[in-house]
Amino acid sequence: MRTRSTSSSEPARRAAAAGAMVGAGALQSRTLDDSPRMTAQQRKIDAAFGTVVSRRAKVKDFAARWDKGPLVDDADPATRGRNANLQIRVRAEFANDDAFTPADAEYRQLVKDKWEITAPGHRARVWSEKPAWEDDNYSRADDTQGRAKNEAVFATQDFPGWHHNSERRDQLLSTDTIAATFSAKQQIIDTSNEDAVIAEIPEHTATITGMHPRQYTGTGTQVVGVDSGEYD
Repeated sequence: MRTRSTSSSEPARRAAAAGAMVGAGALQSRTLDDSPRMTAQQRKIDAAFGTVVSRRAKVKDFAARWDKGPLVDDADPATRGRNANLQIRVRAEFANDDAFTPADAEYRQLVKDKWEITAPGHRARVWSEKPAWEDDNYSRADDTQGRAKNEAVFATQDFPGWHHNSERRDQLLSTDTIAATFSAKQQIIDTSNEDAVIAEIPEHTATITGMHPRQYTGTGTQVVGVDSGEYD
């Protein structure tokens, strides 16, 4: 927390201004520290006296949509059954005013998973296994529209799973029996406040099992983020 230097007459000047702008009742609970819980009105009072106050990040809306991957039900005989994946679309909206700035809001996704071909035996193998939460290396730089960090909207997507690629020889076959579990939770952190988590979309899990046509659970679902309320 930053300290401030004020003259002996500064408190009186602040009191007079605060009484005129927010009323005497509000002044009684006014503190002169640089708390992240400062209201926009309090920050305006500080700005009137030349005090530099950092803007913070605040989340207005945060949600994720889980679906089957777009090519899972491809009718092309050459690729049918060779895609087994998910589509996760994430959108966030940030406050952008005198007190809050989107530029300090950063995005991350944490994941746990296990992707396994269980049969036929000669192809059985674990393709990926993360038993504990790991950072999936997503950030605001992964915006699907290429938006800058100072813009109030962020959107991204992820396609975890098997994807058909004609150049690969070790890809999934329609006759492969699989057992896949993918869990993720998404967070917004405030880089101006020691990377504090200010909003989180709760953990959600989807599964893909069997051979083509495979069974999916946890898809067709929207998961809404929870604002921590830290700056309310």
